[in-house]
Amino acid sequence: MNRYLKLDKISIGVILIVVNVVSAWMVFYGIMPKHKVNVKDIIVEKGYCYYAIIKPPLLFRIITDTNENPRLSRAMIFEDGNELGEPHTIHQDIRELGRGRFSHWNKTTLFFSTSDNTNPRTNGRSYTVRYQLRLQWYVLILTLFPLVLVSIEILRYLKWKDFQKNILFNLDIYVFRPFPKAIIILAALGIVMIGISRAWDISRLKKYRAFQSVKIINLSSDNFIKGHENRNAYYFDISSLRIADFADNAGQESPVIFMENGIPLTPHSQHDNIREGVKGLFSHWGSRILFSSFDENDPFENTYSLVIPDFEYRITGRATTLWIVVFVLCVLAAFTIRFKYSNKYPKKYSILFLLALFVSYYCLTVLVDTQLKPVGRAGWNYLYVFADSGSYIPKYSYKSLRPPVYPFFIQLVATGTGFDHDASKYPTNTPITDRDSSDPLMRVVRTQKILLLLTSMVVCYSLMLFMGPVLPPMLFLCLYNYNFFTQQFGAVMSETVTQCGLFLVIAVFILFIKKKWRFCLPLVGVLCAVMYLTRPAAAYGVVILAATILWALWANWRKYWRWSLIALAVSAGLVLTPTFATYLHTGKLILSSYAYIGKCGFALEVAEPEDVAIMPDEIS
Repeated sequence: MNRYLKLDKISIGVILIVVNVVSAWMVFYGIMPKHKVNVKDIIVEKGYCYYAIIKPPLLFRIITDTNENPRLSRAMIFEDGNELGEPHTIHQDIRELGRGRFSHWNKTTLFFSTSDNTNPRTNGRSYTVRYQLRLQWYVLILTLFPLVLVSIEILRYLKWKDFQKNILFNLDIYVFRPFPKAIIILAALGIVMIGISRAWDISRLKKYRAFQSVKIINLSSDNFIKGHENRNAYYFDISSLRIADFADNAGQESPVIFMENGIPLTPHSQHDNIREGVKGLFSHWGSRILFSSFDENDPFENTYSLVIPDFEYRITGRATTLWIVVFVLCVLAAFTIRFKYSNKYPKKYSILFLLALFVSYYCLTVLVDTQLKPVGRAGWNYLYVFADSGSYIPKYSYKSLRPPVYPFFIQLVATGTGFDHDASKYPTNTPITDRDSSDPLMRVVRTQKILLLLTSMVVCYSLMLFMGPVLPPMLFLCLYNYNFFTQQFGAVMSETVTQCGLFLVIAVFILFIKKKWRFCLPLVGVLCAVMYLTRPAAAYGVVILAATILWALWANWRKYWRWSLIALAVSAGLVLTPTFATYLHTGKLILSSYAYIGKCGFALEVAEPEDVAIMPDEIS
């Protein structure tokens, strides 16, 4: 009986293939289950709009509408078995019009109205939802690992050595040996061509904007909330249009056009100027249009409209084909180097591909002169000063509420420029897009851009020690091209410098695994502490420090235990440096806290009489 129940390797492989096919189907297509909404879970939102939270089961995700794709959800709502209409409705219409309109939004939230605008909590009807449920990506990845392992066993069972002799040997004879240098050089040139091609495509987007289709929205209708902010500033709430990702405060210039009686107002204006009464200005800020009128009349007696470019344009086709071709060339080049040199390849190939990556970085950073989502990134001549930037501009002191590293970085880079560290000269509620290369902050932003790209190349080189010289540059070019580096790339913010530290920590960790150098342990401790003193949210660096120490102790605890203690001591000492500085000046042992409430308490602890004198009282 047991011999019939026993599964051989091929049977297990077939089962795993079926499991992966089903998993892939669930990841990309999913199922449409029904969910009965409990009346107790329905919450009043506003007007005729109600909402309920629908949480996905473990390992699954619910597909809903998003800012990028406002018609993605396939949800359906049934009231006593009768389907309600108009999905993907803007939330303001649900609030004011109702009549069965609904929106499945933000991964878990279902905004809806009843068919007759009654209260679903008390009208005695039942509500059922059908929605699209998909499997999480990582489940498919996890199911692939056992399939790969079993596939290796099956190949061994089917005489993998014969396959290797017949197929790979022929490739070696007819491809790798005759043209080794040609394949390697073509792969490096392919990486360069991606940078040049993408930079050219992105730069041309400015010209395409004039030819894109547009949507004209009448803001004077009753579907939009409007109001008087203060003084001369008025606003429209356009949250229902879901275009906050393109606003001025999203790290770019908003492409929308705001018109009063058919006349465009001046875009990207500073909020202080709008409030002070400068006529004909507006700012697309988050989910609002803040503006000042052309005349002295009541602005809401005028007609206002918003022109929104249609962002359906994508660079595909030729760009996708180029990526595929270059990827194939890189794989062939990797096999060529592997067959010809094994693990002892000449260092010139590492230099060649690092140089190719550098050229592509140059093209995608310096030659790109625009910032348009979803393709965009901050170009070389773009500088963004946000509201939080002002807290980094003053010189660091023991009273500072920000960590010390980034203010020191600004002070160091701006040395010799005559930079005034008075933060009050920079607006605190409106970002600046500045193209003036003489601005000292432009030097700061460009320096942190260069550091980020250089440190990414350091990580790339460390990965070359394990993966060979070809594939790591392709990987980092892909990450940079598709904006997986920091989103604050062109801003006076600490995120970019923090990511530089993260890249260096990863590089040192990889070098320690490969080379077993003892000094890597305290170096990781120093870098993790510097990351924290740049941005407290980077406290996750302690995970990498712990992994490095555990790896060292596991490999040879007698050799590394002293260096592990040194790493911990150095890291803790650096993190506590601001606390020691505060103690020397005040005589109080106050732990520096960079959380919001901690900042308030810290400010009160270190405040001196002259500081208290300028604090606002109840009247002011």
